[in-house]
Amino acid sequence: MDKWKTICSQALLDTKWVKVRKDAVELPNGQHIDDFYAITINEAAAIVALDDYGNIILKKEYRYCYGRDLIEIPAGGFERGEEGLEVAKRELLEETGYKTSRGSGTVNKRLTNCEQIFEKNRMTSNENS
Repeated sequence: MDKWKTICSQALLDTKWVKVRKDAVELPNGQHIDDFYAITINEAAAIVALDDYGNIILKKEYRYCYGRDLIEIPAGGFERGEEGLEVAKRELLEETGYKTSRGSGTVNKRLTNCEQIFEKNRMTSNENS
């Protein structure tokens, strides 16, 4: 697949959490887009965890941008030197109290960041260990 050509790029926002830029691009078919906005957020790992009964472990968290609580799978950002599965396991324990010692991963793309999602089974509550 042919790549897009960047004609010019202007940084609009550059913080620890998010970067936004406005690009002018040329598509492989010659079409020009003068206001293509690229949003990049930090990589994160998420985990789809199942307990001994096959229930998905979810959490409820208030999300300011939506103005309400959302039901979510546990997820969080990488700390320096962490691998995806390590992040997912840490977030599972921090956000739900469950822990696991095994699992597998897959990568999904959302916006322009990469979010790693891991499937887990045989969860045990931290309170029971």
